[in-house]
Amino acid sequence: MEAHEGDSPGALPSLVREHLAGYWRDALDILAGTGWHVSELQRFAEDGREEPYPRHGDAEGVAGVLVCPSYKNGEELRTGASTEEVDAARRLRERGSLSIGKFGLAVRAACRAAGIPEVSPGRFRHLVATWAINQGAEPATVAAFLNHKSPRTTMRFYATHAIPKKIPTLR
Repeated sequence: MEAHEGDSPGALPSLVREHLAGYWRDALDILAGTGWHVSELQRFAEDGREEPYPRHGDAEGVAGVLVCPSYKNGEELRTGASTEEVDAARRLRERGSLSIGKFGLAVRAACRAAGIPEVSPGRFRHLVATWAINQGAEPATVAAFLNHKSPRTTMRFYATHAIPKKIPTLR
């Protein structure tokens, strides 16, 4: 399941999303909107929080900030989120936990029901990066969004299927 130029942001995740129940659907919505690792989503479900977007901020489509505790370097991971993602995050936090194994089973079953190849939830991080780059986002911007130290990491691991934009040619 790869992103293709021209796909809407939710086109591919929606194939899986249609076949997921509420709690699992919320988890998928957060992954598709944040590009987080599944382990970050699990930590968020257990001990994360949502904050209002700063008034001085100016990011289109950002309604709040999802804060995942204890990122790899010990700091919090802060990611801007849409209204829908913030709402999904609130519901996930109300539950207070996320079983990565059960989530994986639910996503694979949803893939089967949608008639597409089975994927794991971790695949959505790759999808987010590939889709963003295909839509013209700079690798450095995508790297910052995914909290990578280098844009090379983004290109090497997550954007290997990105399609370079066509440049003006002689034909």
